[in-house]
Amino acid sequence: KLIDINTLGIYHVAISLAQIPELVVMQLSSKVIYPMLSHFAREDARTVKNNLLKLRSNILPFALYMTASLMVLAELFFGVLYRDAYQLAGSIAPLLAGMFWVSIIQETVIRTSLAMGSFSVPAYTNMVAFVTRMTLAYIGFQYYGLHGFIIGLMIGSLCGYGVVLVWLSRKRISTLGQDLRYSGALLAIALLYF
Repeated sequence: KLIDINTLGIYHVAISLAQIPELVVMQLSSKVIYPMLSHFAREDARTVKNNLLKLRSNILPFALYMTASLMVLAELFFGVLYRDAYQLAGSIAPLLAGMFWVSIIQETVIRTSLAMGSFSVPAYTNMVAFVTRMTLAYIGFQYYGLHGFIIGLMIGSLCGYGVVLVWLSRKRISTLGQDLRYSGALLAIALLYF
């Protein structure tokens, strides 16, 4: 037994809040990025890359704002609106938001593979992410409890995103600079706050 039912309920409440930015970005990716990239998919890699970076430059600042706000305000949110039994949710929601940030940057690029007809990329990405998430989450939980579990999930998500980055590099499309800028901004906000 990894976790008791009360802690699982707290985790569920925290994840419900922390996942909001990712859900918004998933909708934007499927309804904006994918159709636009499908239009440019027959062009050369430079055209696809330029349009991908442009589309992401409109979405990622909004996603960064939502994620950073959630990280900074989660403790206050749970402290004011929930009874004392749920205060743990305020400390794990920022970690969950960090994990979902990895999903956000992945979601904004993985549609490129679909637009370019590489349907196996999401499958490989999900397989790598699943295996590494489960392995690292279990190990993290054994050493650091629920916080270690979430960090394991986050690192596993990064491993899955690595599959996407490798595929993009083979297509001569790089979003790494953009990813690092926005992720660095989020990390700086998190370090200032925590």
